[in-house]
Amino acid sequence: MCYSNLPETAVFINGKEAGRQIGYNDDGAYRFEVFWEAGILEASGYDENGNIIEQERLLTTQNAAGIKAEVYQPEEIPFSETQENGYLYQVVLTLVDQNGQKVVWDDRKLRVAVSGAGMLAGIENGDLSDVTPYAENMRKTKDGRLMIYVRRIKKGKIRVEISETDSIAEISTITEKNRITGKTGIAEKDSTEEKGGMHLEVEMD
Repeated sequence: MCYSNLPETAVFINGKEAGRQIGYNDDGAYRFEVFWEAGILEASGYDENGNIIEQERLLTTQNAAGIKAEVYQPEEIPFSETQENGYLYQVVLTLVDQNGQKVVWDDRKLRVAVSGAGMLAGIENGDLSDVTPYAENMRKTKDGRLMIYVRRIKKGKIRVEISETDSIAEISTITEKNRITGKTGIAEKDSTEEKGGMHLEVEMD
């Protein structure tokens, strides 16, 4: 199923058309029945002249094998402001497979430890049924994502360490430290692997 406000919608599996519907739907929901096939599922929306207006795609992913971290840093906030006591960093964690694709079906429970010039303010996953205390230092991902809030308590470097609590051997990945100096940054995976669960370290100046 895909949702669209365009007059024509088509779906493709690995580049081959698997269905097409013409005409507006009252609820904007276009339903297609297709045979599952590993690869790329793509939905395209067209205008009245047959021009592609919007495209969305889903990729087949494997089990979670790593963690990607991104520090949200709006451009309008000067770096100097992030050095003030009380500044709140937002760190988005995303589970990825061995090819770097986002994994939404293999949620994991992650533990967060903050040291140096910061403290953990809270962890959020957007799951209303999860009653884990907001300030708890561990939480399960929801659709492969977690939001970490880190509060600055003094000047200096802040070190955030994320590790998987339910370790699964053979698929764990260690990522190298990534210093983030006031701009959005991603901690990239390296080729180092270690049994005992996924692990990630991020440093913020």
